[in-house]
Formats: sequence, structure tokens, C-alpha cells
Amino acid sequence: MSRRLAAAERLASLGSVAALYALFGLYGLGPANVTVHVLVVACALSLVHPGLGPTALLAYLSSSLALGGGIWLVLALALMLPAAVAIRYWPQAALWLAAILAAYRADAVSYIALAALVYSLRRATPSSAAALMAFYALAVNVKLAVSLPPGAVGCGGLVVAAALREAGRQPLELVSDWFYSNFLGPPHLFFQMLVYAIGGAATVKGSQSFGRAAAPLSAAAISLAHYAIAVKVGLIPDPAALAVVPLATALLAVAPRSLRLRRAPPRVPPPPPLLEHLSSAWIALYRLMKRGERLLLVFGPRGCGKTVLIAEVCAASGLELARDGDCRGKVVHVENAESVTDLEKRVERALRMGARCVVLETSRPAAVAQKLQGLPLRKAVYVPPPDQAARARILRLLLGARLGSRQLAELAEATEGFSLRALIRLAEYIREGRTIEDALRAASELQLSGTTPLLTVEELREIENFTSSFKGLVMGFAS
Repeated sequence: MSRRLAAAERLASLGSVAALYALFGLYGLGPANVTVHVLVVACALSLVHPGLGPTALLAYLSSSLALGGGIWLVLALALMLPAAVAIRYWPQAALWLAAILAAYRADAVSYIALAALVYSLRRATPSSAAALMAFYALAVNVKLAVSLPPGAVGCGGLVVAAALREAGRQPLELVSDWFYSNFLGPPHLFFQMLVYAIGGAATVKGSQSFGRAAAPLSAAAISLAHYAIAVKVGLIPDPAALAVVPLATALLAVAPRSLRLRRAPPRVPPPPPLLEHLSSAWIALYRLMKRGERLLLVFGPRGCGKTVLIAEVCAASGLELARDGDCRGKVVHVENAESVTDLEKRVERALRMGARCVVLETSRPAAVAQKLQGLPLRKAVYVPPPDQAARARILRLLLGARLGSRQLAELAEATEGFSLRALIRLAEYIREGRTIEDALRAASELQLSGTTPLLTVEELREIENFTSSFKGLVMGFAS
């Protein structure tokens, strides 16, 4: 990660902590109280690591509520989960708390906060998203149960809750009363938590198949479930209010794409000199990785620079290749993907563990696509063999002034079908002191020996069939 990006992330985390402090002053959270000293400590921690500030704020609120005892202990336990995941998913945890704070008001702030939370879950794992949404329903229910008049039933933040029957009772009796009224009573809190959990997991899983449309669909499903429960307990929810969260989520899904159309594309650094002939593939792979594509296919003939291209693009874009099984926030590079057993399970496991992107490298793209029937493969980058002009440029880079222009042209013409790897081997042969005649003879011998990864008729037909039948976007061809 570049220093500029790291600084921007820390400033965003600091801003989220300050915004949560302002929301807390407006809406509050029971007996908990956030002082200026707590705010200063949380902001300082955000500058150290972006996840530390939200984690510290959530942990402090959880401990403050726990001291209140009784029903507040349940809410304190609910806050422990986002505090645990905030180190890794601090934007989601911050939005979770914002949605909790504004929930009982049932106004635009609460709906926008919930919509932003649902949309942000695309970057989390399915399990984390499901847990955050389930505990959102639990926390909002507790807050509503305490704030509603005794014996009443109400809703807020798309959650239905039944109030505590009496005030001033023993703490354990209040917890028992809340559990009986909401879990066993008409609000059916367990069912609401289940709906929210499924909606959170569906947002993550659906984003792999439907892209940005998954979040609005999940929000719409949650709104419909809320409407059914509210009607069952005798409430009459406002249909316009029910449509706010799905519509706000859809606007969030559309807005970033619209903004991207108005600004210039990010500057792509030039490729290394040895990969200049792959400039189209370099630009395509760089932009796809920076844009946050989760699954990519890089295909082309053997030895044409796919492995080097992936490594160099990761280095240029500030992304780190996964090593030793740790793939959180990193790029997982799967070489010879067509030979990997249980490829689909391996890709799903890497994405579940938080990999930023999984790049599948292969010379047989159709075989890889066949193994990924259950996963959406929407983007592919083609790495072609060098043409004659590219071969001449590569040999000039590798050999310098050892050969003249005419000799280089002859050698480039004689190496028709050579891969980048074969050209490097040929250059090593020439650097050993062999003459141009020996080099031309060596090129012919390499062709006959099969060392150069020339495309066979079957391989060429497979690539042609793949590019014509692929339902996604194939990039990397020279323009």
C-alpha cells in the first residue's frame, strides 16, 4: 500500500470516529457516555492504524454499557462483535454503530446509515457480513425495547421490537422479560436476525455474481421481511419509508460509477522495457487490480510472460502477492490453474479469507472456465506471444550492441513463434560468444526441439473458441 493511500485511510478513519462522536451527542446510547478524552484517544489510535480508532470506541461503549447491567448488558455483548471485526473491517463497523445510534429515530439519517452499511458489506467476508447484520437487528431491538413505553410495540431502523413490560424491576427480570417478549413474542427477533444475516451474506456472495446490484436486492428483501413482521404485530409501516433503504442502497451503488465517468482514469505507470510489447495486457491488468476485481483470468501461450507480468503489475500497483497462506488484502496468484484440483474450492477459500484478488494463470483458458462453473468469471486478460517488431526490440534489449540492425532483423524474422522465455534463452546462447550463423542455427534447433512454446493447432483453436464464447470481457489484445 502506498504512503498516500495509507495516509488517506487513516484520515478517513479519524473522520469516522469524529462523526460517530457527533452522532452520539445527538442520539446517545443508554447509560454510555463518550467524553472528549475518549475521542482524543480514539483519534490518536486511528492515526496509528485505521482500525484501532473504531475498535477502541466500540470497546469503550461496550464496557460502559456493561457497567449499567441488566438489559444494557445484552447491548454491550452485541457491541463486542463489531469491535472484534473493526480492526479488519473498520468502515463497516463504523457504519454499523452509526446505524445503531440513529435507529430509533426512523428518519433519513437512520435509513441512509443502514443503506451505507448494507452497501459496504461487499468488501467483507460472508460470515462477517452475516454476523454484523444479525447483531444489528439484536442491538436495535434492545435499544427500541428500552425506549418504547411499557407494553408497546414499535419499529425503527427496519427492526420491530416489543417494549419492556415494567420499569424498575431486577436486572435479571428485565432481561428475562425482554427475551420472552421479543424472542418468543410477536416480534420474532430470532427470525429478524436470521433475515438480516442472510441479507448480509447474500450481499457478499451476490456481488460476485451480480456486482453492485446485489446490495440493493438484499436491502429490498430485508424491507419486505420487515413489512411482513410489522403487519403481523399490528403496525402499519409507511410504504415510502420501506422503499428508502433499497433506493438509497441503489443510489450508493450507482454513484461511484457515475463519478468515475467524470474524472480521468488513473495514470498507469509504463511497463518494464522487457514487457513493452505487452502494454495492452499491462494496462488492462493494472486497472482491473486497482479497481478491485475479485477474480481474474490471465491466459496465453506458455512462456510468454504471464508470471512476470502479474508480479510486475502487483509491484507497480502497490499490491502484495500472497505467501505462506496469508492472503488477507493480498493478491493470490494461481499458476497453471488448469492443473489445480478443486480449483473452485481453492478460489472460494481465498476470497473467504479476505484475498483482495485471485489471479488464475493458464495456457488453457477453456479448461479453467470449465472448472469454475459455480463462480462468476467476468474479466480475462490475454498475454500474446511477441510479434516480429517486439522480438527485434526484445533481442536488442538483451544483446545490446552485439548484433547490428540487419542481423537483429534477420534473427527476429527467424524466431517466428518464439516466446519471451525462448528469446531469453537464445540471447544467453549468443552472449556465450556464438556467431550470428550459430544463433540462427540455434533458433532453428530450438523450434524443432519443441522448447519454444509455439501454439499448436489445438491450442490456437481452444483460445479462439474461448475468446468467442466467453461471456465476460477479454482484454489485452494490441490496439
